Amino acid sequence: MTLNYRLATASDAARLSEMGSACFIETFEGFYPPADLYAGARVLFDAAVYDSQIEGGVYSVILAEDGEDIAGFAKVGPMSLPVPAEATATELKQLYVGTRWWGTGVAAALMERVIEQARKQERTSVYLSVYAKNDRAIAFYKRCGFVIVGEAPFTVGSQIDIDPVMRLDLGERV
Repeated sequence: MTLNYRLATASDAARLSEMGSACFIETFEGFYPPADLYAGARVLFDAAVYDSQIEGGVYSVILAEDGEDIAGFAKVGPMSLPVPAEATATELKQLYVGTRWWGTGVAAALMERVIEQARKQERTSVYLSVYAKNDRAIAFYKRCGFVIVGEAPFTVGSQIDIDPVMRLDLGERV
């Protein structure tokens, strides 16, 4: 398996929408009622939103591609979480890896590219929120050096969750 990593363009929006929705539904099925799960996927992974966010240059999406398939992606943009943060912070909005690629190092490689990009942009920290019941993701982020610094609401359909907010200090990372 040889993966190619690159920044997404607006022309990738439909593929990102499809892959992100599929991962979201597969990952969180059973945690939400089906109506909320599908409504959440429609909002979170709207192709038109990806298109405008990428085209506008405010958000960057790093793709991991395996041939024609998106193995995973990481979406990074301005800080919007409701926690005190330094002006030089950036936010990891989404990091998804298709289940076929779990355990292959795709998530770690994407995270390294997120950190590399943040440093190039002179960011000093990366924040994210993660579903409180997603133990696998929380453990991964802790292995990457993130620590819990607060919590934030996250809406999926009509359900509002209170999720941990995690922070990685780029100055402390080796």
